[in-house]
Amino acid sequence: MWRLATILSRAGFTNVQPVPFASVPIVKFRDPQTQLSLDININNRLGLMNSYLLRSYCDVLPGLRTVLVAIKLWARPLGLNTPSGGPMTTFSTYALTLMTLGWLQSKKLALNLQGGLETRETFWICRSMQVKKPSRIQCDVTFREVTSSDCYPPLSLDDTVADWFHFWGYIFDFEQQALDIKEGPIRNRNDLAVLDPKLSEHQVCVIDPFFRFKNVTNSVGSVALQKFRNECRRASDEIRINKMSMAQIIDGYNVLGRLHEPKVDLRRPRQG
Repeated sequence: MWRLATILSRAGFTNVQPVPFASVPIVKFRDPQTQLSLDININNRLGLMNSYLLRSYCDVLPGLRTVLVAIKLWARPLGLNTPSGGPMTTFSTYALTLMTLGWLQSKKLALNLQGGLETRETFWICRSMQVKKPSRIQCDVTFREVTSSDCYPPLSLDDTVADWFHFWGYIFDFEQQALDIKEGPIRNRNDLAVLDPKLSEHQVCVIDPFFRFKNVTNSVGSVALQKFRNECRRASDEIRINKMSMAQIIDGYNVLGRLHEPKVDLRRPRQG
């Protein structure tokens, strides 16, 4: 971890801060180009599988990476991207990413890389390290390899972010619905009892695609949720009614035009 922190500092990242005693050790840092605060976790192999899955989605959804950066630029200054360490616990970047993917799936703008597959690869994790004998949970980490035929048309940045604000501010029913990119994308909370009755007890319910007993937003309380909905509604109204530009709503939005998504060389699907 300390070596990673040194490498990040030498690479030009700022505010590099190792956190060795967290439940999952991380290194926090800041990207001076985008002004984004980031972190890298250490020795979390399930997190690595999550990253591979999200990378596959980004590879076949041109523009998704930039959309996610825009959402983070909007959420962070409002205190809506502070899963720990802030005055109010709000959404992690991982949660916002799953929420964005599930929303795109619901609009038929994203595929489901886990749907309809038999279990080929499993991963065992400890459900809790806070007890003397933590239970081991089997996670199905199977998802299909993407090919060039899976690619979607590029997302329009302005339109996608504007629609995202409207959906979370006005459309999604947080009391009755849950988001699940593996078996949803939008599910009735009552249906989650087959996984774990406790999953639907929280204000926001976003199910992890691999660790099926985990709600990645279980720390988001009622005050944080209300602020999130209000800010989404405010942004949506400013765009639709007051005709404000996205740059007026999201500080640093113009820098996104200088970002270039990586070129992805996907293999062609097999014939026959």
